[in-house]
Amino acid sequence: MRNAIRFILASCSILVIGACSKSSDDSSFLIDEPIIVANFDLEYSYTCGWYSRADTFQIKADSVHLYQMVKGFGIGQDTIIDTSFGTPISWLNALYASLDMSAFQSYTYNSGGLPYDGCNHHLIISKDNGNHSVLMNSNDSLPLIEQFMNQVDSLWIEAGGILPPERN
Repeated sequence: MRNAIRFILASCSILVIGACSKSSDDSSFLIDEPIIVANFDLEYSYTCGWYSRADTFQIKADSVHLYQMVKGFGIGQDTIIDTSFGTPISWLNALYASLDMSAFQSYTYNSGGLPYDGCNHHLIISKDNGNHSVLMNSNDSLPLIEQFMNQVDSLWIEAGGILPPERN
């Protein structure tokens, strides 16, 4: 009987020690990707004449907000999307890594105005210590940061939006 008690105590001790020890391959609670501590904010607005579109997509270090309004003009109902959520680290990593801030700062567009029959794009980006914005009409393009803008469009859809802004 005494040996049985000793055996049970020894078995329980081994189980407790084994459960409390950290194995080298147990990484279920570890983050697989680096966390960006640097400053990164994006605001992308798209406004079209006759109030047919009024969209804003904001990505900040801690939150994402998408507001999208598409008029139906009697053909269908107006579509309004208004959503917010915490920013996924993978989004920040992808955007931060793919944006060449000096290439973006080379654009000096200020061609948008009151869009009565067209559309305006207003893009504001802060990365690290740099901050730049462009106001464009639909004839302007951003070929030096096209990959970055494609990622923004993809995240726009992932955030729940429909019809990302059309660009040249």
